[in-house]
Amino acid sequence: MRFRRDQVSERPAWLPWSLRAIVLRDPARVMVGYANFHGPPGVNDLGRPDAAEAGYTVFEPYRSRGFATETAQAMMDWAAREHGVRHFISGVAPNNAPSLRVNDKLSFARTGDVVDGEIIFELRR
Repeated sequence: MRFRRDQVSERPAWLPWSLRAIVLRDPARVMVGYANFHGPPGVNDLGRPDAAEAGYTVFEPYRSRGFATETAQAMMDWAAREHGVRHFISGVAPNNAPSLRVNDKLSFARTGDVVDGEIIFELRR
């Protein structure tokens, strides 16, 4: 969170692309994780000027319930609706089976690139 706070301090225009809480809709309104974009379009593992890259973390007790898939979909829907983004990048560690499943569910395709040990995927909508 400190990293994202510093990013926004240095680049205020990045605020809409910054950290978001993942909160359950039920009356308890429990925070179950967080998500953010790496920055506005163009700030992604492949440096594609038109693409946005989102990341997320779901806390351990709330994993395997579909929250990551729902969050990634909601992030892409927001970027498309509010900013016209239609190209998305995703980097996933090869041993992160749950995030690999999320990319599969959302129809991301492998690019053949590996950046910092992560397999890079992309999706065009």
